[in-house]
Amino acid sequence: LQFDGISIVLVLGIAVLYQTYYYAIERGKIILTAALLSTYQATSYILAVVFLHEHNSVLQYVAVVGIILGTLCISVEEFVKVFGRRRGEKDYVRLSWIFWGLLGGFANGVGDFLSKVGVLRMDAYTFILMLALAYVAAIGVNIVLDRDGMKRSPFKHKNLVMYTIIGTVLVELGLIPMNLAFETGPASLITPI
Repeated sequence: LQFDGISIVLVLGIAVLYQTYYYAIERGKIILTAALLSTYQATSYILAVVFLHEHNSVLQYVAVVGIILGTLCISVEEFVKVFGRRRGEKDYVRLSWIFWGLLGGFANGVGDFLSKVGVLRMDAYTFILMLALAYVAAIGVNIVLDRDGMKRSPFKHKNLVMYTIIGTVLVELGLIPMNLAFETGPASLITPI
């Protein structure tokens, strides 16, 4: 069990990385943004193979390529629509879902990989507790960096607040068994599963 300054920085970094998910889903059609976000599986897989030396079967490597190709197939129609239009002032808005989706996928993949490292440095329960506390600090970082976001009312769509709360709780509850699984299993298989 290693609980030190590196562990604190690690969980704070992971909490900030996971926040990109929420920015990404805000930026565009959820089915398209979610497809780009799903690249987190490939990112985590590649990092686990390279840095943790997890070796898997040929079929598992083919599955990672399938994730990437599936993401492209789901998104290609929207990419064509976006890039086939005349350029104008609203291009940034139309393209922001692509940027945030890919950034969110990469950041969450790195977050999952680093979660495996965190669980190996500490035990799973200590890591989960530290990560929950790190989310509070990450909210502070978010407030400092996203001044425009703070101007938007969280209750703009009052009928959606409950869905947001339920969705957030379910996402966070899903991280608990995943981090418990990281304690004994390979990240390259746990993250895609």
